[in-house]
Amino acid sequence: MKIKSTVERNCSFHKMPSAPSNTPNYLTIPAGSTLELEDSMWNSSFANSPSIAASLSNGSLVMVEHAVSPVSVEDMVALIKDQAGVTLDSALEKAAVQDLAMKLGVDLSAKLPKKKK
Repeated sequence: MKIKSTVERNCSFHKMPSAPSNTPNYLTIPAGSTLELEDSMWNSSFANSPSIAASLSNGSLVMVEHAVSPVSVEDMVALIKDQAGVTLDSALEKAAVQDLAMKLGVDLSAKLPKKKK
């Protein structure tokens, strides 16, 4: 995954409490730079950070390349249906489903909807 700072100062974000112990305590993105991280580190340590989400929301950070979600295609399809009301075929490629979820504003970290019996 790649993330870019659009501001003229360094941005630092603390790792999430659930992050593995070998993760650095802070993610620092130098002013105006693009930082590349392993998808596994991003997903386990920083992806759910409210501070990073706020910076992405206000344009201080821009996702250049999204990390591959650890969520399965079937679970993404269920989340898209639940949150956006769009029905997808679970035979689609993961990258395509993830891209559509992002475009629809679907929160892939949300709890899955309960299955109807």
